[in-house]
Amino acid sequence: MVTPKGAGQNDHGADFGFTNPQADLSVIKVGPAKVNPGEEIEYQIIVTNNGPNTATRWTVTDPLPEGITNARTSNADCGIAAGKLTCSGGPLAVGQSHTITVRADAPYPAQTVVLKNCVNVKGTEPDPNPDNNNSCWPTEVPEIPVINPAIGGAAAAAALGGFLLIRRRRNATGVAM
Repeated sequence: MVTPKGAGQNDHGADFGFTNPQADLSVIKVGPAKVNPGEEIEYQIIVTNNGPNTATRWTVTDPLPEGITNARTSNADCGIAAGKLTCSGGPLAVGQSHTITVRADAPYPAQTVVLKNCVNVKGTEPDPNPDNNNSCWPTEVPEIPVINPAIGGAAAAAALGGFLLIRRRRNATGVAM
């Protein structure tokens, strides 16, 4: 019950039920712990609305790791430009999740590298817990093995589980060169 005050007087204790709806969006990124050089890397980005209200719109940004190639996604609400994935969506009801798949090819590093891939989500409503709006995933890519010419081609082929065919040329007199 509210009792009106006189002209020019305010009652700041009155609550008319106006609220600013909040939506606690969280994001989790998962992928492989290790891939070989040139192999496909597949990441899953999972956006979840933890409430207490529906998230009307949200945006995911993911600056992709340097060195990867052929980055792609089949999600219609996403695009990749200048090495950055951007996705928009909504609404997302309380307890509902949306999954985004990103694929790329691993680099061919001269030494072992760890690709640290971090993603961020933001919504249009105020977020009561911004600590869960970021997620990172490390993927190790080992160096390309270098074959020591001192051990010879046959030994290297055997060590790699393959075989080596050696072809020798003969000169006009039939002597192998």
